[in-house]
Amino acid sequence: MKNRSSRRNFLKTSFVSTTALSSISAPSILLGGMPSKTINFASVGAGGKGWGDIKSCSKGHKVVAVCDVDYGRLERSKREYPGSKGFVDWRKLLDQKDIDAVTISTPDHMHAPVAMTAMDLGLHVYVQKPLAHDIYEARQMQLKAREKKVITQMGNQGHSGSTYQTVVKMIQSGMIGKVKRAYAWSNRPVWPQGKDTRPELVGDLPTDVSWDHWLGTAPYRPYAKGFYHAFRWRGWLDFGTGALGDMGCHIMDPVVWALGLGAPNSVSAQGPGATQESFPKWSVIDYEFPGTPFTLGKSLKFTWSDGGKLPPHADLKLPKGLKQFPRNGSMFHGENGTLLVQHSSPFWLLPDETFGQVKVERVPGKNHYQEFTKAILGETKTSTHFDYACPLTETVLLGNLAIRVPGKKLEWDTTNLKVTNHKEANQFVKRKYRSGWEVKGL
Repeated sequence: MKNRSSRRNFLKTSFVSTTALSSISAPSILLGGMPSKTINFASVGAGGKGWGDIKSCSKGHKVVAVCDVDYGRLERSKREYPGSKGFVDWRKLLDQKDIDAVTISTPDHMHAPVAMTAMDLGLHVYVQKPLAHDIYEARQMQLKAREKKVITQMGNQGHSGSTYQTVVKMIQSGMIGKVKRAYAWSNRPVWPQGKDTRPELVGDLPTDVSWDHWLGTAPYRPYAKGFYHAFRWRGWLDFGTGALGDMGCHIMDPVVWALGLGAPNSVSAQGPGATQESFPKWSVIDYEFPGTPFTLGKSLKFTWSDGGKLPPHADLKLPKGLKQFPRNGSMFHGENGTLLVQHSSPFWLLPDETFGQVKVERVPGKNHYQEFTKAILGETKTSTHFDYACPLTETVLLGNLAIRVPGKKLEWDTTNLKVTNHKEANQFVKRKYRSGWEVKGL
């Protein structure tokens, strides 16, 4: 069995060789199932969202190892991929020498630890959104991906879809003129948030989940059945990133992408703020970004809202057929009109009197998962590689930082990852890992 370094180089050189052959050989020669083009995948977090991630990324290739702290999910994955090795501890999975790429679909607090370790070993990584739990982690992931020159992709599939591809083209072509105001919002959370205390009902350690491995880098707390695993972890500060973290990398993506936004100059949060244990039931986050060629003026105000808080739209005349304002979406107010976008669904140019007869040519969508796989083989590039996804994650998580100190306008220094006008806020840029779970680079 080749070691990781030689196998990775083998994949690269084999692609160069087959590409050269294609200019002089019949295509059938290249389609003969050449073993050199088979990617060996592993999955960390093989159930839930991870089930779909590994199936979609590994199509046409091989899954050699799966990892999950839920024993039932782990056994299901092993049955799906006969011959694959099963692990409860992701660190032992990454000790295997025949892995080329890893899909990482764990709770948010474990994204960066697994991905950083995998990249340090030279493995390509597909990581669910948001890429990290903390801003510091996101920056370190970006630097590590550059250092190791691995292929990376964040799991915000809508980025590759036709709707967002088309929205970006419309904005950047000036269809509504330069953008003067932008919004994004979500109906999340759809799980418990705003909790002041941890659950009082504490049961025995579960027999179907490895609780210590599930906690991972997070501070130890007793197991409480039905309160954390498998879905309700999202609202707890130690594990999730709340409504903004869950949906921001999806719904804020077309705004950041279309307008070419970098890091914000400042951020502030309205709402009840986080408790000592969980994110709030709702929040409104105001960002201010430096202006770009696609925006009007020297700066752009961009607002995120969740928990049922919608952007101002009473004066917006909705198009025929749209009975209610979208529950998840984004909106661009431009010099000449408004572009209203429902998340991963239709969009509308407003007002109808101006744009009713405008024909929009949609940009074809792509397969986000297969883009990652093809990039490993050198056939294309990923669209949410970490040089794009890590800054987007930073912006999203900066909103969560503001939630921790509501009512304060925080001035942000992205170079030094530092709030310059509120010293206490900087404690939320980076967390401390539980003893025994420290990770190199984090």
